Amino acid sequence: MDLHHPSGVSNRRPIWLVSLFTFFVSVSAHASLISYDLIDLGSSQYRYEYTFTNDGSLPGGAAIELIDIAFDPVLYDEGSLNIVSASGLSADWDQNILTANLGDPVYFDIYALSGGLSSGQFLSGFAIEFSWLGGAGGPGAQDYTILDPNNFSVLASGTTGACSSWRLGPCTDTYRFPRIIPGASTPSFPPTPLRLKAALQRT
Repeated sequence: MDLHHPSGVSNRRPIWLVSLFTFFVSVSAHASLISYDLIDLGSSQYRYEYTFTNDGSLPGGAAIELIDIAFDPVLYDEGSLNIVSASGLSADWDQNILTANLGDPVYFDIYALSGGLSSGQFLSGFAIEFSWLGGAGGPGAQDYTILDPNNFSVLASGTTGACSSWRLGPCTDTYRFPRIIPGASTPSFPPTPLRLKAALQRT
């Protein structure tokens, strides 16, 4: 399990580096809190590898404790969804596939068992494999919601960002600034019976 604090920049730096750093900070303030690498496994089989970043933008500096990532069953074969996250994450994070109600997405539901991800930290190793039903364009960004696990209020929502854009290194080991997707919607999903059911199962 990789849990990191992004390092600072030296006080002595050229003007161009100051400008570049300022630009990245500006980008990160509006960027996705969840970034992904997409691995093509062949024969319409893929794997998403996710990194979660708490950039301090959640209300009250809240930790990230409950995440739902949406899978449209029209595009993703619901029966093929298989969680393949790093084994070390299971001690601190509960991970489940929440089956879709009619007309609803399937959710990859990730719940912190102890404290979650504090401001300034990021965590890699979450992964899910699936069969793609959406044709030649291939899988891409997904809607996600970060919720307060105590009352299911929405703390943040947005669209995942590809690790190949706005990053300072590989998705799995270096703090990055996920890409902004022009015109992307940022839906706020209300609590659904699926989430309430999951909450009851945790108690």
